Amino acid sequence: DEPATAQPGIQFSDAGITVAEAASPVETITGALMQAQKKSAELMALGVSAEARFQRLAFQVTIGSDFFAEMAKLRALRAAIRLLALAY
Repeated sequence: DEPATAQPGIQFSDAGITVAEAASPVETITGALMQAQKKSAELMALGVSAEARFQRLAFQVTIGSDFFAEMAKLRALRAAIRLLALAY
């Protein structure tokens, strides 16, 4: 997998974000969005395009034992990140 290139001399690989477990799914998603926005701003300052920033974004999320609630949390996170990407 080749690292994404913003311009000559600027490269980055997957922008990994570890999402800390929070008291509620809403707080977990909010924390993830805040981290994604911060990482996006850092990469934007380096000249990385919006498309490249969000294509390489990866999340590590802790999940619990309630399968359906955790799947809903992950689906909500994906939808929220998609909306964040569209804002750029």
